[in-house]
Amino acid sequence: MNTYLNIFLLFVGLWIFTRTLIQEGIIQCPKAGSFITTVLVVIGAGLVIFTLFYFFSDT
Repeated sequence: MNTYLNIFLLFVGLWIFTRTLIQEGIIQCPKAGSFITTVLVVIGAGLVIFTLFYFFSDT
């Protein structure tokens, strides 16, 4: 249960971070695709972090 809470908070943090980058213009994307871009970036970053966490905790 605690692990799921950590993953949820991680995705919320990534979501806010990505939205901030898009609003500041660091990540360039059209306005219509900003939501889809945010989703893809958050999922991609989440999968990378989750995979790294899984491999490091396995050893």
